[in-house]
This record gives sequence, structure tokens and C-alpha cells, in this order.
Amino acid sequence: IKEWRAIDVWAYIWLRGLDYNPLYDEDFERIGCYLCPSCLESEWRNTSLIHPDLHNEWDNYLKQWAEECGSDDRFVTYGFWRWKIIPPKMRRMAEEFGMSMPHIRSDTLELKWVKGVSPCLAGGHSAEGVLSVPHNREFGRVVEALRTVGKVRYSEEYEIALVRAGESTLKVFGGGQIVATGPTSEKAHSIFEAGAKALLRAQLCTQCGICLRSCPTNALRLDNGLLVDEERCTSCGRCTEACVVAHYYDKLVN
Repeated sequence: IKEWRAIDVWAYIWLRGLDYNPLYDEDFERIGCYLCPSCLESEWRNTSLIHPDLHNEWDNYLKQWAEECGSDDRFVTYGFWRWKIIPPKMRRMAEEFGMSMPHIRSDTLELKWVKGVSPCLAGGHSAEGVLSVPHNREFGRVVEALRTVGKVRYSEEYEIALVRAGESTLKVFGGGQIVATGPTSEKAHSIFEAGAKALLRAQLCTQCGICLRSCPTNALRLDNGLLVDEERCTSCGRCTEACVVAHYYDKLVN
């Protein structure tokens, strides 16, 4: 079921005549958390109709926070509040509107576990955490570093990357959120660590060149950060092992 699409899930529900949350019939797609930042704009509007008091309370809080941070109501109206780090598309929109964005990037290093390695109901194991790191480079550089972990698919517009390495998968978001899954707890932890170290390497790279000397296939080069030749990279991990910046991770978890 871990590989099922939404249509597969619904087909099974209808086939078996299973009960489901009635909010789905109200055009909601995400119902796990109240006012999830990842919800659709239509769901945000639907909430105002179904639970106006709760919606207004959250809406007023967001507007107050935006004002305190030097922005205005448009920060809420156009959904900017949904990103910890505003992606390029939304930054361009803010510029067109002449809006100022709250400065919420991290200037410190910190790793917070949302969920340690634990079994998934769908099988395998997963781990979730948020790595706060200075945002020194664009998300494209994070994608480059993730190429040393596995095969990468990504949206630079929304700053989301999906990495597949064997049976393990990794999701990395521009705000530092990392979600890792693997067939065993060890593999889930391993790919989480690899993703966190890639994020550190991308944002804190000093261009010392030690990773280049450690790469057996000459897959790396430096140009204001790390660049990876996917055709040559074998994801052997030697460059990460050699990188001084990557080992900040060990200090964060110990």
C-alpha cells in the first residue's frame, strides 16, 4: 500500500464498502491536521465555512504575526504563511505586490526530531526531523548535494526533492524538513542521515575541495558550492565521509 496512488486507495475503499471520514465529501484532501500548511487553498476556504470560529481565530493570529514581523494581511490572504522559506515563485509574487516578507530563516544549526525511527503502518520504517541551517544558497544546490545520495526528482519552484536509493526514499523540503523511509530501521536512519548531511554540505560548503580529492570517479566540481555529475556518481559516500561540514551532523545528534 506504500506505493498506492490516491485512486488505488479509493478504489479499495469502494470495493470493500469501507467507512471513511465524511470531510472527504466536503472536498477536503488533507484531514490529518487542522489547517495543515500543505492544504489546498480551496480547503482553507472550506474550513472558513464549516468551522468559521476556528478559522477566524487562526486567521487573526496569522495576521497579527505578519504585522509584528513587518508584513501585512496579504501575507495571509495569498498563503505566504504556508512556507518557512518562501519558494522562488512566491517570492516573485511578493515582489510584484511590493510586499515585505518576514525574516524567518535560521542563522543557527539545530536538529529537531519530529518522529524518531519507528515502524510504518504501511510497512517498513520512517524517520522525520527538521534541520535548521543558514540558508546560504538556493534550493538547487541542495538538490545537487542530494545526487550523492541517490536518484533525485525535484521541484525547484516549490523547493521539494524526492530521493530514491534502493528500497529507501527521502523527501527534503526547502524549510529543512526531512522525511526518510526504509525497509528496516537501520536503512531509514541511514538515508535520513545522508539527507541531513547533504543539506549541510549544500548550505555550508566552504569549497575547500577535499570532497573532490576523495571522489573515485571525478563526479564532483565546485562552483559556488557543490555540483554533481549524475552519470559518474555512484553514491559511494566517500565525499560525505571526507567533508568536514557534513560531520556537523554528528555533533547535532550527540
